[in-house]
Amino acid sequence: ADAGIRDPLWSRGLGDVYKRQSLSCELFLQQILVRPLLYLQLTDLHLIMLVLTCRYCNRNKDNSYMSLKSNLINIVIVDTIHPGNIGSVARAMKTMGLSKLSLVNPRVFPSDDAIALAGNATDVLDNAKIFDSIDEAIKDSTFVYATSSRNRSIQWPTINASEAAKEICNQAENDKEVSIIFGKEDRGLTNDELELANTLIEIPANPEYPVLNIAMSAQVICYELYQASQNDPVSKWQDFPAYTAEELNNLIKHFEETVAALELVDPENPKQIMTRMERMFRRLYPDQMEGNFLRGFLKAINNRIK
Repeated sequence: ADAGIRDPLWSRGLGDVYKRQSLSCELFLQQILVRPLLYLQLTDLHLIMLVLTCRYCNRNKDNSYMSLKSNLINIVIVDTIHPGNIGSVARAMKTMGLSKLSLVNPRVFPSDDAIALAGNATDVLDNAKIFDSIDEAIKDSTFVYATSSRNRSIQWPTINASEAAKEICNQAENDKEVSIIFGKEDRGLTNDELELANTLIEIPANPEYPVLNIAMSAQVICYELYQASQNDPVSKWQDFPAYTAEELNNLIKHFEETVAALELVDPENPKQIMTRMERMFRRLYPDQMEGNFLRGFLKAINNRIK
């Protein structure tokens, strides 16, 4: 009865699809639960074959479902304790069409545990870059986001995952590199690390237990990015290239040095004013013209007070 039929999957149940495709249990459940797409395919004998796939996975191995400029979105994970979490993040990224992974001081990497949990996303691991600091990992990015549920004494611009994804997709469509930072499993990101971001991302969750592990957080953010990438981007309006994270850090440092030279702030009792000023600069997203003018302005001030 099966003679001449390319693939007799049409006569099998989902359990056989799972076995035949050699999927891990976790990935198989992903394909069923994350909005599965059932499509029909003709065989040689004009019999109908029902095939299960996931429209978020790279079924054709050519990103045919993707409109996102994924090479401009940098997923940064910091001080990861268990290497299996690195593999799980890589899988979460690839299922949503992302591939650029940066690791800051991973405890163990490369690792067989990372490979095992990456599934078919080992190419993301192979191309991952390792850095000694977050500054190095994000220095080429124009926009920097960080995930956090930490309460802060000074509030930072914060948006939810859906809103952040729309912003990030628009930024990537305008050829701006974006970094998204995820913290260590047991404590997240420190306040100093969070202050490297322009904006914080919050994932809405049950207030009685809003705890997601790093792979879950990455999956939610990557999913929102894929969803947002299906919408038309906002047209480009900037007439000069935006400052990168490294250039913005240098501007902030220059400002702090000038404030110190002018003795405007008591170093023994700064009252968090410098943190507030840093927040202001990161919220502004200056472009090259604006940032360079400010650097020239600060330089002229320093020359006058020497």
